[in-house]
Amino acid sequence: MELLKAAETRFASTLLMITRYKNVHFVLEQLVIDPVFSTWVQKLPSEQRGKAADCKRIIRSEELLGTITTGIAIMEPVYRLLRLTDGKLGANLGKVYAYLLQIDQHFKQGVLPGVSASVRHKIHELFMARWEYLHAPVMTAAYCLEPEFCRRRHSSRELQDLKQCLRQMATDEHPLPDLLAELGDFQEAVLSGMHDFTDEVAFSQRARSMASYKWAN
Repeated sequence: MELLKAAETRFASTLLMITRYKNVHFVLEQLVIDPVFSTWVQKLPSEQRGKAADCKRIIRSEELLGTITTGIAIMEPVYRLLRLTDGKLGANLGKVYAYLLQIDQHFKQGVLPGVSASVRHKIHELFMARWEYLHAPVMTAAYCLEPEFCRRRHSSRELQDLKQCLRQMATDEHPLPDLLAELGDFQEAVLSGMHDFTDEVAFSQRARSMASYKWAN
């Protein structure tokens, strides 16, 4: 339960540092008000006593703890997305897109302690600006074709992106009407549980071993 230090070579280490601080804050607070600790501090050289006083002030600051709590609430979902795509197992594009939709709802309606409505709106605007900058129709198509999510009611824009990708994929040998027909067969297979598009396979032990299940649930 020791504290962590931020490291420039480790991405998101600042978030990990403040999360650990919050987790052990109660212990630190009990330490700085303990009479035995206070007696020990008084025996230290003046410079170290000054540092101990600074530590006590920081630890007992409700304002700082509130700021840390707010920062974690804002950044933790983003960090979880990074972990979702991290490692050898990783996650497919459809699952990443689905989790981004969850982050979108988190910034719009989730619990963000200490954040006013105007600041929440600015945070969401920043997220959406990056979304629009990086977004490509193939990402939406991957989400719509993911067996876990293809049963959802998709928005008109999502369906438009999917059809745009299908149009780009169409050839003389595989014209767009045939691709749309195959899409309908695929969706019907998932809805009816035919072939391998079943919850038994999608949520099997092997599937649950993927990083996407560990970090998305």
